[in-house]
Amino acid sequence: FQSEREDGIKTIEWLNQQDWHNGKIGMWGGSYFGYTQWVLSDQKELGFAAMFTQISSSDNYNMFYEGGAFGLESALFWASRSYTSEDTPQSYETLSKGYKVSDISRSDDESVQDIPFFNDWVKHTTKDDYWESADGSARSKKLEVPIYMMAGWYDAYLSTQIEDFNNIQTHSSKEIAEACRLVIGPWSHANTEVMPNGYEDENYRYASIRPSLDWFDHHLQNSKKDIDGKVRIFVMGINEWRTEDSFPLKRTNYTRLYLGSDFTLSFDTTPTDSIQYHYDPANPAPSIGGRVLGNRAGPKDQSKLYSRDDVCLFKSEVIRKDLEVTGNIQLELFVSSSSNNTDFTAKLVDIYPDGRYIIISEGILRKNYSSNTKEKITVKLNATSNVFLRGHRVGLEISSSSHPRYARNLNEADQTIYYGELFASNILLPIIEN
Repeated sequence: FQSEREDGIKTIEWLNQQDWHNGKIGMWGGSYFGYTQWVLSDQKELGFAAMFTQISSSDNYNMFYEGGAFGLESALFWASRSYTSEDTPQSYETLSKGYKVSDISRSDDESVQDIPFFNDWVKHTTKDDYWESADGSARSKKLEVPIYMMAGWYDAYLSTQIEDFNNIQTHSSKEIAEACRLVIGPWSHANTEVMPNGYEDENYRYASIRPSLDWFDHHLQNSKKDIDGKVRIFVMGINEWRTEDSFPLKRTNYTRLYLGSDFTLSFDTTPTDSIQYHYDPANPAPSIGGRVLGNRAGPKDQSKLYSRDDVCLFKSEVIRKDLEVTGNIQLELFVSSSSNNTDFTAKLVDIYPDGRYIIISEGILRKNYSSNTKEKITVKLNATSNVFLRGHRVGLEISSSSHPRYARNLNEADQTIYYGELFASNILLPIIEN
């Protein structure tokens, strides 16, 4: 993260000295090669004319520290395969040695070896000078060149990519905002995920190259190509692509489902009550699938978790008519904890008639609390687009760990969740009416 901007500027300056160069530069790439584009996003005067980024963002800090908790699995996966001059993928068995230690600054040592930049990520828990140096100061708000962004519903960078897109729409010039494109597909990090019904969209590598040809012809060769609509999303459940003019969608009908007695989710509140569970950091709830770097990502079945006493699952009634959820999701909870610092995790799951519980969206909140004092909190879950089909149910999972997706909180805690008429804990869903 520390020298890419300087190196990139020098590279462009060298290109500008070559007699075969026409003065316009486009950059294409995903993951870290998306980051190397963002660090040059203000270099229009040097001839930087177009960006095509995939599964990357201008904001690495909030990818690593979503909701205040360190994304251990993604961070160690990345660091362990990138710490040498060659790509060195590690097995999950090897990485598990690092996931098991309480002191996550030693996760790299226990799994492969000491990795200085991994230690930096662990050490800098707030957006301080280290992250300011890496991410710059709100680069997506100062974008000077057109950008085509590809994101995945199961990629770790999803939330920060959507934030980048909306920052561009709000803060960049009208010309740049109109030229910007956002595509969100059935992808994890550079991989096409198989949907729960067996559907598999086109290969990710092809999908990431095909639209770039017209994009660069248009911006580098002035060929006036017809570029895809401003926003394209893959709607899971029905497995269809759709073009929109914004994200979130302007026609969204935000609707609350309330937590209720007998672990129900419904449109109406029930009598006030509460549930309790004990969180033990020595036995955290394991993460399964979701938005994580590596081959464990994706729409995985969560049913193994629901025999645990520290995982709460609320269910809606059986859906009588297809229900589309597309956009940002948030959970409002009334809680108390015996710990002064603890986590609350949440997942939106699609409950299939055959007994599978497929993860659709997830989130976490780590913060300080006044011990055993009731308060209202908001847990932000990642955006999604999924149709809960007729015969399915909407599920909401609440716990205090999802490890190693998020590094476990080391504080043992007795947790209480309040719900009902006086403490209307709810999940706010972005419903799209057809």
